[in-house]
This record gives sequence, C-alpha cells and structure tokens, in this order.
Amino acid sequence: MRFYYVKPGCNVKTGTKGVDFFHGENALLDFVYADLDFCKRHNIQLVLNEPSPPSPGINTTKRKRSTTTTVPCPSVVSTYLQYMGGVDRHDQLRLQSYSIQMSCRFRKYYKGLFLGLVDMALVNGYITHKCNAGKQSKKPYSHYQYMTILHEHLIRETPNSFTRTTASEAAPAVANRSIVVTHDHTLVQSVDTRVNGGVERVRQRQCKVCSIYKTSYKKRGGTSTCYCPKCSEGKRGLVTLCNKVRNYEQNEGLTCGQIWHITWRNGEFAPKAGNVRDRGVGISNDSK
Repeated sequence: MRFYYVKPGCNVKTGTKGVDFFHGENALLDFVYADLDFCKRHNIQLVLNEPSPPSPGINTTKRKRSTTTTVPCPSVVSTYLQYMGGVDRHDQLRLQSYSIQMSCRFRKYYKGLFLGLVDMALVNGYITHKCNAGKQSKKPYSHYQYMTILHEHLIRETPNSFTRTTASEAAPAVANRSIVVTHDHTLVQSVDTRVNGGVERVRQRQCKVCSIYKTSYKKRGGTSTCYCPKCSEGKRGLVTLCNKVRNYEQNEGLTCGQIWHITWRNGEFAPKAGNVRDRGVGISNDSK
C-alpha cells in the first residue's frame, strides 16, 4: 500500500517508497488522470493533497499464513478505516444479506426508501444485539440466526399486539346493557345509528376523556358508543365515555368512565382542554 502527498520539487516515480511527491499545483490531478495504469501497478490506495500526521499504523492479516503485519500510514487513513469501515459493513449487511429493499421493486420511489429504512432498523437491531451480548459475556447470534428468530417472533404476532387498548375485564362492553360506574351514574349504549356503505351501524362519538388526553399530532381521540345519561342532563350533547382501559398516565387500570366519574368527580375536576366542546347531537338520516 502506498500513500502520496503533493509537494513541489519532487518526482512521483523516483520518490521514496510509502510517501512520494508531485510538482505543481495541478500535478496531482494530471498524474491521476494520465497514469492510472501506474497507480494500479504500484497498488496506490490513497492520494493526499495535504500533509497528515503519522499514526501507529494499521494491522493487516494474510489469510494463507495467518500472520499480522503493521503497515505505516497517515492518521487520516486509520481514521477513515475506524469510522467508514463501520459504514461499509453496515451497507454490506443491509444490501447484501437478507435485504427487503433489494428483493422488491416499486414504481413509487418512496416505497423503496421506506424498505431501506426498515433494513437499516434490522441491521441496527443486530448491531445492538451483538453489543449487548458482548457486555453480558455471551456468544451473539449470527446474522442468519438473528433474522430467523426475528421472523419467528413476527409470525407469532396477532392483531391484538398492535393495539394500545385492552378490554376491561371487570366491566366488559356489552350491547344493550347498562354499565354501573357509581351508585347514580351508569354508561348506556347509544341507540343512534348511521348507514355506512349500505350497512347500518351504531353511531360512535368522541370520548371526553380521550379528547383531553389526545396528543397534538392526532386529529381525533378514542371513540365510543356509550354515554352517561346523568352527566348529559342540561348539556347540548351526550357525555360519551369509553368503557376501555386506556392506561393513561396516573390513571393506569381505569376505564375512561371511571376516570370521568371517580377521579374527576363526574367531570367537575376534569383538566381544561381547548379542543373539548359541548357539541349538539346530530340528526341522523333515519330520523329525518
């Protein structure tokens, strides 16, 4: 391996081994374009146009003899191999080993970019697994074993694994049945219906509790078909509440109906939110 540094007054073909010099400002480009065969014959790997401080060198291993030798090189080379080597290895794992992006083709470019991000996430997960195994003094899985185990875990997933909500075991939502929350407040299922795609469905409205806990990047909170008749008295619309455990912060394990009636005292101590309004009940098409 040979490294070259541009310096006036020296000839590249007669310079010392390891570090040679060019003459003139544009001599570097002229030499590279005019004498590429010379670069190939002499195994020139790097051409520098600025001096670089020396480094302890890089270790190279010969496969046949299994011997390790140290090759002197500028510090820029060792820095490049230290950081860019990881990038090259990452690209090799992402593009050459079980790549989703390379196995599919789309007319829309952004779909391919998305699969590239998925491949990057898989490779990063494998790198994290190897680092974690090293800290625990355990033997890490090979890339093939890691991908096999990951696929097995994904195959076992069910639709319930992709939802944040779980049905309340104490008070499951059953149609046409009143659900007692406190001694004088119950949740009743709405009888309003709407036609969607030729099918008559029970109308769902936004839950008051979910609307307060709704994050800024969501357009809507959770919806429900249940409401509290007692809390709806004197209001323009119905106080719709979910009968599901949403696991909201500081109210884990409580349904939205329990949060509204027990924690917030029938909504009296509910947090003020600008996006919660007292809407009137809409008139369905069947009642016209």
